[in-house]
Amino acid sequence: MDPDEKIRRVVVETIVAIVKVHPNLISEELRLKLSERTRDKKRVLREHTLRVCCSLWPVVQHNKDWHWIVNSLVRYHAEKDDSDNKYEKNEFYLTH
Repeated sequence: MDPDEKIRRVVVETIVAIVKVHPNLISEELRLKLSERTRDKKRVLREHTLRVCCSLWPVVQHNKDWHWIVNSLVRYHAEKDDSDNKYEKNEFYLTH
């Protein structure tokens, strides 16, 4: 794991820890940065960010500023399913 990835992971975990205690302290800019990590170049960090953001849902579910969490989960699974389907199609053409 490169140092930049470690830093991004710590930043995500720190923001989430603050939100759990004081959700109103997080600015729009920090919410956007956290949201961007759900599209990180490293799959491991994308998945970690989604996991820890899901742990926020009981705290932020009534605040529309945080509804991007649900959208990010849906997008992640749709992209994952799409890439799985591409693999299956390629496999089909290779074997037939």
